Amino acid sequence: MVSIESGTIEFDEKLLDLFDASEGAYSVVTPAEDDKGHITTAGAEDRIIRSFFGESNIHVGPKKNDPVGATKSFYLFDGYDGTQQIGLTVNCPKPEKSELHIYMQKAQGFRPRAGDVWFVFTSEDKDLLTLGSMTQTEWLLFKESDINIDEQKDETEDAIYQEIINKPASPKTQKLSASFKYPRNPTIVRECMVRAGFKCEVDNGHQTFISKATGRSYIEGHHLVPLAFQNKYKVSLDVHANIAVLCPNCHRAIHYADGVKKSELLKQLFEIRESDLAQAGIVITIGDLISLYE
Repeated sequence: MVSIESGTIEFDEKLLDLFDASEGAYSVVTPAEDDKGHITTAGAEDRIIRSFFGESNIHVGPKKNDPVGATKSFYLFDGYDGTQQIGLTVNCPKPEKSELHIYMQKAQGFRPRAGDVWFVFTSEDKDLLTLGSMTQTEWLLFKESDINIDEQKDETEDAIYQEIINKPASPKTQKLSASFKYPRNPTIVRECMVRAGFKCEVDNGHQTFISKATGRSYIEGHHLVPLAFQNKYKVSLDVHANIAVLCPNCHRAIHYADGVKKSELLKQLFEIRESDLAQAGIVITIGDLISLYE
């Protein structure tokens, strides 16, 4: 396995984009830090933390002298956007403040082990520092990814969504759909699938495979005007008029094909449902639609 170099490393442009961060840094937890249960910050990570909290607000001495003052709030990176708030002890054990310690706490969800990567970063849209950890393998794979945090979250949600809509309706799946960032009603897309005859709207001759759950050709539902832009509309985007039924290949192409192919698919689908979208209160031009995908 490729190992990560020792020492503190500042986020490069790619990591800043992946985390949607203003600045950040990471390093590998050492065996000594694992044994002691605390991380001794250095380099950019040390500067980021001291700058954020302010030197005068960092507790000096043992935590027991001022448990409240020694506890600092962070957002814990959860794999997507890090919205879980936690409290960790942060202190400078020596009067000269030459060292700054962050105490790892399993109960708070932050307890990397020796060899793991821990990281901290700032974001313009967050009022706290975000920190987290990954194994080195997870970190290296994450660094090689080509999509940012929000897009990764959308990818995960979509995978769950496709699994739900390709299974028979049940109270459990309805509850799952309610947990998404943007509410989705599986019944609506299932009705669209039936209406489309379980065939791809781009080309009904596209072949997939027979779904074990439905006994029909496997197809997927796609919101033509993405749900990520729901805040731009007063009406719901999770409606029949906005849902295209696609084979997996066309669905991936709409997300990941080059600009020409993606535009062709969007124009084709838009022409089919332009009037239906307008009647549903979703007013948009083909130019604006294409720009949403860029």
